[in-house]
Amino acid sequence: MINVLARFFSLTKYEARGMILIFLICVLVVGTKHITNIHTPSVEIRWVEDQKNSNKNISQSTVYSTKEISQKDSEAVQKKDKVGLRFPKESLNLNTTTITELEAIGYQDYKINSLINFRKSIGHYHNPKQLYQLYGWDKVDIDTLLKHAQIVLPVLHLNKMSSKEFEQLYGIGEVLAQRIIDYRLRLGGFHSTTQLLEVYGIKEDWLNELSKKYRFQVGTFKTLNFNTIQLNELGKHPYINDDQAKEIILSRSMGNLKDTLELKRILEKQWHKIAPYVEL
Repeated sequence: MINVLARFFSLTKYEARGMILIFLICVLVVGTKHITNIHTPSVEIRWVEDQKNSNKNISQSTVYSTKEISQKDSEAVQKKDKVGLRFPKESLNLNTTTITELEAIGYQDYKINSLINFRKSIGHYHNPKQLYQLYGWDKVDIDTLLKHAQIVLPVLHLNKMSSKEFEQLYGIGEVLAQRIIDYRLRLGGFHSTTQLLEVYGIKEDWLNELSKKYRFQVGTFKTLNFNTIQLNELGKHPYINDDQAKEIILSRSMGNLKDTLELKRILEKQWHKIAPYVEL
């Protein structure tokens, strides 16, 4: 090969050998650089990857640190919120307690507002389960509150309520409210809550639901003195029809109304209804 090169390029043997050596060195240099580029990332690529890994580690470290701080702050707030509460000796009524009373206990403003505003939105509390819906209150808060408080249902005074007050009750309109008032007047007043069912339009399911949200009081009602009452007045009572009223007046004129036996005989099945109104 050396002789061929020497003859072709008119070179001496030594010059031909030098050219071959230079060629081999060039091939070796170029081949080594190519192999290095394939197996070894460049400095720029390594820097970019190192930078990404560094940012990723910093990000993960920041998130973990934030969560840890947030959790510690939350625990500190809860701990502060649950200590130092000063409940009065007497049990609180959650349907009447005031902002001032809750502030004196040591509750934070946002919890006080939550309890008061929710009470306004539903009218009043009637079930402890409602308290667990309060915004900003957790289960421990409510459990603690219920140890020192109670839900006292509002009272409905059936013989004192006006038509407008009856209308405030769910399911009672103007017509039905006036019907209750008229029936109460004819009776002389309610002596029992169940008498509301005798008013046309009042359903038992409605009364059962109402009894879960309110307490009922009938108070005083007008009794009937069967020894002095007149026929026209007696006949207006819902539990006595005209024939029974006439027979009662006749029996009284004969001196037979000395006790309730004669009234029981005349009124029969209606006796248990009229009995609370009887006066002799």
